[in-house]
Amino acid sequence: MKQYVFRLVILVIGLFLFAVGIVLTLRANIGYAPWDVLHAGLSLKTGISFGWISILVGLLLIVIVLLLGEKIGFGTLLNIVLVGIFIDVIMALNIIPLPAQLPFSILMLIGGLFVISLGSYFYIKSAFCAGPRDSLMVALARITRLPIGLCRSFV
Repeated sequence: MKQYVFRLVILVIGLFLFAVGIVLTLRANIGYAPWDVLHAGLSLKTGISFGWISILVGLLLIVIVLLLGEKIGFGTLLNIVLVGIFIDVIMALNIIPLPAQLPFSILMLIGGLFVISLGSYFYIKSAFCAGPRDSLMVALARITRLPIGLCRSFV
């Protein structure tokens, strides 16, 4: 039981760091990751917050992944919900400022990518299954028998 609780804490830390990293890259204001472009565009068109759009897209991906026969886990569901909530809370608190000059934007972008990597480390270390986007990648690789890197690029 102790081990399970420890893994759960590691998972939540990883998801929080992932959200912080995403907000850092968004606030760097020099470009978005592909999924963030989708989330931002849907957010602008619908008036729904970025985090909630992330949750809704994640839920849609889970439906697709389940239809493709891939297993999901507790970590997958927490990934969908907590990352979106954490993003909205961090953005609402406005604790990450917009940088005033390009060099600071570049540093913020690099820092955000580092924080996302650190969050990914904790998330993977917790071993509670893949997130919705990675589950889609795994399902596509299994079904198509294409290399995982190619499926990752496609996703």
